[in-house]
Amino acid sequence: MKCPDCTNGKIVGLFAIRSDGSGCDPAIVLPCPRCGGGGVVPDDTPAWIEAGRRLKEDRLSRGKTLRQEAEARGLRPSELSRMERGIQRPVSGEPRSVYAVTTYHLDEAAEGRDRLQPRTVGLFASRESAVQCVEGNMGDLNEAGWYRWAVIEEVELGLYPCSAGTAAFYGFDRSNDKWVGLDSRPAELPDDLASFHTVG
Repeated sequence: MKCPDCTNGKIVGLFAIRSDGSGCDPAIVLPCPRCGGGGVVPDDTPAWIEAGRRLKEDRLSRGKTLRQEAEARGLRPSELSRMERGIQRPVSGEPRSVYAVTTYHLDEAAEGRDRLQPRTVGLFASRESAVQCVEGNMGDLNEAGWYRWAVIEEVELGLYPCSAGTAAFYGFDRSNDKWVGLDSRPAELPDDLASFHTVG
């Protein structure tokens, strides 16, 4: 179908005011972001636009920013923005990943991998919620000093995922009784760290 937003695949991007003050002239003509300059869009574009409008209304009604909502759905903010504007086909509202919080105890008396005792303590829809959990030491995550590290990992949904997308590391500061962010992975933790290894 013909693109509803442009003429022949082009839109006017900026206007320049005439020096005599009599009006404006188009200064830059850009390719239409909906059709990419082709002037034609998929036949179900009206459905995309309506679904995007509903997505945005729902997000705003819950007081969520674009970034917060995108994170909860496992999307990039730019992807969600395109969906809300009806430029990209909307996807299921279910998140594609979760943020797992895992705590680690180091048993100095044990050998090999038995020295580390991990425990996945929570799964969160957003990174923000996971960070609040750790930094707030919710549920006494360090268990009176038993757990030395906490890790927040973005993990794809599925059966026994074997890798994590992103990870943030924390160490427990006993002198101040709080978790503090670390710049890098502690040397004692394995390179193939993935929280879901401790599930099931």
